[in-house]
Amino acid sequence: MGARAHCTRRVGRGNFAVMSDTESRHALVFALAHEVGNHLAGIRLEAHLLDEALGSAGLARASVAIDSLAGQAGPWLALLRPLLAPAAAAGGAVALAGVLDGVRRQLEEDGLGGRTVAVEIADSAARDRAAFEGLHPLLLVLVGAPETLPPGREPLALRLAKSAQADAVEVVCELPGAVFVADDAEGAPALRGRDLALALARVLVADAGGRVDVDCESGRSRVRLRLPRG
Repeated sequence: MGARAHCTRRVGRGNFAVMSDTESRHALVFALAHEVGNHLAGIRLEAHLLDEALGSAGLARASVAIDSLAGQAGPWLALLRPLLAPAAAAGGAVALAGVLDGVRRQLEEDGLGGRTVAVEIADSAARDRAAFEGLHPLLLVLVGAPETLPPGREPLALRLAKSAQADAVEVVCELPGAVFVADDAEGAPALRGRDLALALARVLVADAGGRVDVDCESGRSRVRLRLPRG
């Protein structure tokens, strides 16, 4: 199986493929709530560890873990509004270059285990805007927690470029490693982590009139969000 097949994922597999739009959104909300619940369970565990009189080093580690888990839950919750009320949440057009730079700053402030984030803005797309309220939290959940990336310090990349379609713009999130499950994997998609983030991306970008593609070359995964220009 080639490298591309190892990291490409379509959402329309298993029972999810035959659901109505309302049913599929409800399924995503349930999965999103479960994802946030996992973060809360991690926070609870760390709180119990604090109760067991950890040493100073243990207290420091638990404090960092609690802060990280709480921070990771925020972007997931921010996607509930555009998922449940797509027309109302579209809002005005946002400056895409500014969103990418904001995501870069938040990722670096939260910590990426020594990795860096490169933001590349094509001159032809520098002023482009799109009516897509959820782009910032969506990119954060697509990147995921640092510990879910392969070992190493390969940089992440966020790119903004003109699409092949004149009325569209392309936002690319590039991650090291084949971090998405293959299309031909058995069973329905497990709506957790990046699989859930990708399922949300497909629904939310479709609401905006765009599409999502995933590919992998040279050991790096790319999620391409093609959005109509605002």
